[in-house]
Amino acid sequence: MPKILKGKPVPHVVIVDTNILWLEDKAPAVNPDFDRFWTDHQALVQLELMIPEVVRGELLFQQVSSCTKILDKVTKHISEISLIAAATHSQKITADKIGRQVTEKVDRWIKSKDAHVLPIPIASVDWKTLCNSAIWRLAPFVPDAKNPDAEKGFRDALISETVVAFAKAESRNVNIAFVCNDFVLRTATAERLKADARCACYESLLDFSSYIKLTRESLTNEFIKKIVKRAAEKFFNEDDPNCLLIKEDLVAKLESDRSHFEMPDFASPVAYLGSVPAISVVGSSLVNYAAPIQTPAFPQNVFPTWTADARTKCFVGLPEFQKITGDRTYHWKTTLTYVRKYFATSSAGDVGSLGLTFAGKLLLVKFNVLWKANVKDDARFHDVALESTQFVGNEFREPTDAERQRFKLDEATPKT
Repeated sequence: MPKILKGKPVPHVVIVDTNILWLEDKAPAVNPDFDRFWTDHQALVQLELMIPEVVRGELLFQQVSSCTKILDKVTKHISEISLIAAATHSQKITADKIGRQVTEKVDRWIKSKDAHVLPIPIASVDWKTLCNSAIWRLAPFVPDAKNPDAEKGFRDALISETVVAFAKAESRNVNIAFVCNDFVLRTATAERLKADARCACYESLLDFSSYIKLTRESLTNEFIKKIVKRAAEKFFNEDDPNCLLIKEDLVAKLESDRSHFEMPDFASPVAYLGSVPAISVVGSSLVNYAAPIQTPAFPQNVFPTWTADARTKCFVGLPEFQKITGDRTYHWKTTLTYVRKYFATSSAGDVGSLGLTFAGKLLLVKFNVLWKANVKDDARFHDVALESTQFVGNEFREPTDAERQRFKLDEATPKT
């Protein structure tokens, strides 16, 4: 088999989805984490940023809407001040002015990155197929989790069409990376781009960072794709008893410290959640284990009883490349996320008067697993070994839309 280890790094064209730039705080143009990522990685390889027109529009909408809501409150309060003071007061801020200023802010940021806005390829879109996908809820169209009779995904579909059209039109010798945290949109776009060896889709900036670091090692694009795929398989493959997760019995080891699966705040409705049962490995990227968790009831005049779903999932993340030591020892980090749904099955007392609501929540417990392997020139892995595990943290909260997709959550509340 010919060696494919070394190759000259080529420039990367990076196309980002809205969720990679999004930030709850609307003061920055985009998430500062992206700015830091871009600065750090531009020093490693040549990067060129592309912003789909829809992504730019979503950023503008989010930020303008946030300002408009605040402006409505300001206007209301000024009216109240006028009534109280028996004098006319006014403010000169208008929604149109806010829109112009936010647009200028976002466009300044785009210019600062020497980025290009990719227009929606209206002329080349197969609108008949797109409409049919919307009707039949075909990816990236999906039922709306908050309203199952409706569908969502039109903007996602336009982003996917933009990425695919750019890849078809791009003739330069570049790698094309689509970074998208939306599982449905990312996988649907990856399926359409799978015949183009230049293209790859990444779930997060961390995943893309791993790829860039491997590129810096002068590895070919083909070799990188092979070893990243094999790294995932060597860490976990339900049909391989010698994969690291099964061989080291990692799930049981991580589960043995029950304190990681408990919430310490006994004064809140997200208090102690009980212990985690024994685990058996089922499935591919999701390690599932089933047994009821004993969940104590909260004070009957305030909090509901949280009931755990019958199954907990352990989600195995993609391997993140860390470094190479020696000639061929590759070091990796894989994140394991334990996920369990909880439902507020009963409540007593006047909960509503306290302003409390109890929707379904998730218990999320994260660990990092550090491991290594010798990788040969033909991309085969040898001497796979565990180095260490790290507890990252835990959370108990309502799931985001992205988590509903990523963890394949069934939103139906079980009968009680």
